Amino acid sequence: MNGGFIVLKPPGMTSHDVVTAVRRLTGVRRVGHSGTLDPAAAGVLPTCVGPAVRLTEYLQEGRKVYRCQLILGVTTDTQDAGGQVVERRPVATGRADLEAVLPAFTGHLEQVPPMYSSLKSGGQPLHRLARRGVEVERPPRPVTIHGLRLLSYATAGEVAVAVLEVICSKGTYVRTLCVDIGERLGSGGHMGFLVRLESGGYRADEAVTLEELAAARSRGELPAFLRPPADLLRGWPEMAVRPTDAEAVTSGRRRTVTGRLTVPPGPEGEGPGPGGQGLAKVTCDGELVAVGALEPGESGDRPVVRVEKAFPRGSEG
Repeated sequence: MNGGFIVLKPPGMTSHDVVTAVRRLTGVRRVGHSGTLDPAAAGVLPTCVGPAVRLTEYLQEGRKVYRCQLILGVTTDTQDAGGQVVERRPVATGRADLEAVLPAFTGHLEQVPPMYSSLKSGGQPLHRLARRGVEVERPPRPVTIHGLRLLSYATAGEVAVAVLEVICSKGTYVRTLCVDIGERLGSGGHMGFLVRLESGGYRADEAVTLEELAAARSRGELPAFLRPPADLLRGWPEMAVRPTDAEAVTSGRRRTVTGRLTVPPGPEGEGPGPGGQGLAKVTCDGELVAVGALEPGESGDRPVVRVEKAFPRGSEG
């Protein structure tokens, strides 16, 4: 089995739990996911199976689309609704004030990662240190917020509850974004629910639940949900080559290749794959042959892909 399943992760499971479930359903040991979702979060989690697991690092690139709940007036130690309340403050601002500050949180930003995260310090996950009451310095990391839109706003007792749509780069902590917005408004805040609506160019309405995969397996139809490796790199520039060139690449005899290049349009000018970062996929008759850096070539009109990873045709793993 070689390809991937676009899983709709339910709340309450870790991303590793999803990998374990896919491994059990497929009987394939080599399974990976393309970007961690917190246990309380739900949404799109592309998984890779078999030889396609080598694509996971690439699937983590590109934009993500989230819908989240911002609760103003209450801060928690984990920055989300699962933590302990640290402070309560009055909410002296309204919908217009929130809308007015959102532009300041778009574009290129730097975020300080939360202590309750899977990042490591000295070999230990930060969330384990946080549970022991230990806090360490975390250097800020660059992220990009491509879009930030207020969908709804309402007051509920002493707090205000907003729903936001966030379009962002990999590595963005949406709960930290909620906290930073709350601090800018002076009321503090934390994140309520979080749903990932899009990842790797795949939307939630294209994803499949683990229950659906289990039912398909019982009917002997599990492969029908498997996305081919080339399809997992949705939105990438694609270079189609001849079989002889493909064989030269997969055998290691050639590390550069040239051919017909197709560049698909990206949403809002922002491709879901990292094509804008100079990467392309190489295919032969629609089958993934290689992934590599896209270069202009000597003549300027014949682009070249410098191979980073090659995938032997017909490999099942």
